[in-house]
Amino acid sequence: MDNVKIVFKALRISFKTKLKASILVDLIGICFALVPILNAYILSVVTDKVQSVSQGNLNQMKTMLLFIVLLIALYIGSTVFRYIQNYIKSKDNMKIQEYIKQNVINCACSVEYRYIDNYDNFRNKLIFTDQQSGRRVANSVQVIFSCINNIIAFISVTIALSIVNGWIVLFLLLTSVPAAYLAYKQKDELYRKNIKWMKEGAMVIHYYGMCISDQSLSEVRHLHIVNFLKARWKEIAGKYIYKKNKLTKKHVIYNSIADILRNAVFAIVLFVAAVEIYKNPIIGIGIFMLVLNLASTFQTATTNLLVGFLQIADDVHYMKEFFSLEEMVERKEEGPPADFTKADIAYERVSFTYPNTNEPVLKNINVQIKDGETIAIVGENGSGKTTFINLLCGFYQPDNGKITIDGRDIFDNINQTRRSISAVFQNFGRYDTSIRKNITISDQDRIYSDEELNQFVKQVGLDELIAELPNGLDEELGMLSSNTHDLSGGQWQKIALARTLFRTKAKIMILDEPTASLDPIAEARLYENFSRMTSGKTTLLISHRLGITAHVDRILVFKDGEIIEDGNHRELMKLNKEYARLYRSQSQWYTENLENSEMLNVVCDQAICEPTDESVNRVAT
Repeated sequence: MDNVKIVFKALRISFKTKLKASILVDLIGICFALVPILNAYILSVVTDKVQSVSQGNLNQMKTMLLFIVLLIALYIGSTVFRYIQNYIKSKDNMKIQEYIKQNVINCACSVEYRYIDNYDNFRNKLIFTDQQSGRRVANSVQVIFSCINNIIAFISVTIALSIVNGWIVLFLLLTSVPAAYLAYKQKDELYRKNIKWMKEGAMVIHYYGMCISDQSLSEVRHLHIVNFLKARWKEIAGKYIYKKNKLTKKHVIYNSIADILRNAVFAIVLFVAAVEIYKNPIIGIGIFMLVLNLASTFQTATTNLLVGFLQIADDVHYMKEFFSLEEMVERKEEGPPADFTKADIAYERVSFTYPNTNEPVLKNINVQIKDGETIAIVGENGSGKTTFINLLCGFYQPDNGKITIDGRDIFDNINQTRRSISAVFQNFGRYDTSIRKNITISDQDRIYSDEELNQFVKQVGLDELIAELPNGLDEELGMLSSNTHDLSGGQWQKIALARTLFRTKAKIMILDEPTASLDPIAEARLYENFSRMTSGKTTLLISHRLGITAHVDRILVFKDGEIIEDGNHRELMKLNKEYARLYRSQSQWYTENLENSEMLNVVCDQAICEPTDESVNRVAT
């Protein structure tokens, strides 16, 4: 019963993705299912008339010509209709592809964040939907119409052949069933192999992509590792191709056996027809032509019919894969409609373990962040900093405990939570569109002026660059733009920062390594505007560069998934523990790289090298 529901669900989608003209063509195609038997009948009549005319009966000439014209008309009509079918089918395919791509994009952008890490084999399922199962769902109506056509052809041909001799139908049926069964077994085996080989196929694409990708090509060429990548690609591709060739060889053998059976039966069928003509010459030589044509039509219709029914059963596997993605889509339950009054944040006994791993990344986190506070989150790689903010954004559900904003659980209304947060992540987006759209995309409904936009641009240090561009804010960016105007990593990061600032309605700002791609001088200039950028917002800043930590209200120090220190810069330096160790380890780096910075006298004084209460107060101001 579940399978029937899945098929009907697929049919609804299939009707939605097909053109109206396509449905009409499919309906007309049902009528054309009778054309083969009409052709065979007319051809048999023409054969008899030709024989009669050749024996001197010229009275049959006119009838013969009439049937020949009718035969030609049917042939031309069938050919024209076939071209129309192919044209409509090509347009259908484009629409189907559009639907599948939209579905894949929607799923990838709507699933719970844990699936992005390939939880429950999500990535492979997405690829499988894109390449296999989506098309099966969208084509389900076509399969149904094809089965209807084959039913009509099967019934009509069976009746016609039975009139000649019932044994002909039996012989043809006995040789068509094995062929249909083999076809089904091949499809079923191919489905199981496709599932099994998805990962290997993805690895082949991955290593091929590394050889041609813009992101890795420079390193590949610089390190001269192209031979390593090619060897790895050939190794995986070789195994993949070997398995596919082995399966193909097996299927070719089976198909050859089926073809031998189908072709061998023609000798028997024609012999039976010849016997019927011998026993009753009055039926004419045209019966021989009729049987010859209809035997081929019967085999095709029978095989297609059986394969069609089996394909519907087989497609259920693919359909289940397709619809299983819907079950992964994140359910955004709407809670209280009002926005948060205050951006107080609380983590209460929060622990978290990433999917497909056993070791907790966060362990029993308890922390309160007050509305308007600026918090720096520091610690070594893998200490849990980014996971801490990913949970706040609602990307993952904690294993234990809860996270609240303004006293409400963030998952009571995840849409509201995300509307209240503006963030720049480590892997920020680089969109091939104008600078203006790259910035304003973060709040597309907001009405703004160029003056406001220029303020954000100036705060992040992009004003000089934009002033030099021919089209200013409307300059198209990216390698695919008409001007191929791409930016440096630091410039792209500044755009990401401006995009975060543009979301002014957000009460919480998250900055995850916001200066990772900036040089020290650009970083120092950005910090000059830091208080204006974060004014009135609860701000969480993650950074390995600790030059900013003296400017924040509190610092949370993470280590092995726990908050081991919590205080301001002066307090933590007095403790002389993990934070002090991290801070002092960077003093030399800042001293060497900020020689030309206006902030040199602030950042590189005793607050960096050997901070005192006085120097810390100077930095804070």
